[in-house]
Amino acid sequence: MIQDRTDARVYNMSLCGGQAASSYFLLRRAIEAKARPSTVLVDYAPHLLMAGPSHNMRQWPELLSLSEGVELGLAAKHAGFCAELALRWIFPSMKDRDEVRSGILAAFRGRPASRRDEVLAHCQIWEDNLGAELHPDRSSFDDEVDLSNPSYFPRNWSCHKVNEYYIHRFLELAASNNVQVVWLLPPVAPKFQAHRDELGLEARYASFLKPLITEYPNLTVFDARYSGYDSSLFVDPLHLSRRGADAFSREIATALATIGAVASPSDRWAQLPDIRSGIAWSLMNERPNSSVALRLPIKGHRQ
Repeated sequence: MIQDRTDARVYNMSLCGGQAASSYFLLRRAIEAKARPSTVLVDYAPHLLMAGPSHNMRQWPELLSLSEGVELGLAAKHAGFCAELALRWIFPSMKDRDEVRSGILAAFRGRPASRRDEVLAHCQIWEDNLGAELHPDRSSFDDEVDLSNPSYFPRNWSCHKVNEYYIHRFLELAASNNVQVVWLLPPVAPKFQAHRDELGLEARYASFLKPLITEYPNLTVFDARYSGYDSSLFVDPLHLSRRGADAFSREIATALATIGAVASPSDRWAQLPDIRSGIAWSLMNERPNSSVALRLPIKGHRQ
């Protein structure tokens, strides 16, 4: 969608549950591979910024090389984290122990343990949509939110020090390579947003972000939190349906035309327009078989 509407070549390097460190390492790899992006879009979810790197302990060995893992461990300054990450990287049986355990239990119960069909289905979705994970509309979602979830609704919010460190490294790396950075504040379900506002969590998140705009002239914020995305455009409190993602992508593509045209920090926090007047867009003309243009070889595999 963004590629079609901007006439720019677009690559999707997003990760499910990715943290600040993963964004940094992926950008660094791309630049080391002689990629020269003009603009990168990032989405630092508040609950993932609050969580430390141990949150993704299972995923780090899949993404990082051993040297990158050591680098992350040194940034964390936590001996236990360093040791566990190294062991998981070296010994697949430790890294995959949850899957191994589930497979053994399934075998004892006479049930299939393979997730091959599920994985292949996801791969096909990514192939067809330039790496994007698109969800069909879910009519059963009625803005239900677990307001007691401490990950989404903590008593207080702050960015974990390791995430803050890698945010600065990411922005510095982008600036040194003349890359504009767009920090997305995507819409979430209305009840979810309202409760975070009531608790003051969004205000604390904004207070963390605003000094970064002043410090890094290459940083712009696209804010769609209050742009009128109702519950019919979500499949769960945090994820847009295909129709919602289409609307959000269109607004991003339009706003990207302003990147580099404004200078003051206040002008670089852009509130995306309300979409309620024009949500009935057709998806019939989308290309059904666009392909992923960038693949990163990790440990000898094509990811």
